[in-house]
Amino acid sequence: MVESFQPHAEYKDQALRRAEFAEEAVVIGDEVRLLEAMKNIVNNALKYSPRGETVDVRVQKAEAEVRFSVSDSGPGLNEDDLDRLFKPFQRLAQQPTDGEVSLGLGLYLVNEIISRHDGEVDVETTKGEGSTFTLVLPTASVSAKHP
Repeated sequence: MVESFQPHAEYKDQALRRAEFAEEAVVIGDEVRLLEAMKNIVNNALKYSPRGETVDVRVQKAEAEVRFSVSDSGPGLNEDDLDRLFKPFQRLAQQPTDGEVSLGLGLYLVNEIISRHDGEVDVETTKGEGSTFTLVLPTASVSAKHP
């Protein structure tokens, strides 16, 4: 995931880092859709972060969940944006920083995909300091991994 977005990060003089990567972090679901959700939040972090900033990607595993997090030091979100964040065709106050396009569907689709996998999307944000989007998914049970 990180490697596939390196050209975009390099174009904007951004550092895209794999900050933490848990081994054996396994979930069960539609691989194509889950990758789509992960790619969307990485792309958004790069899209809305200014040139020269750093975006960190983490995969953490707890007993019952896997957390895929993307943190940026971009503009953060205000309360109005948070209220509309996962609704379709919503364009937030912040605009992409280098002419990238936003249709206002990405986070709506992320939320739909993760919800259908019995997960949730967690957002931590501070206006002017950045945001962290975390996809929280249930871990696969051992019996589910080895039927």
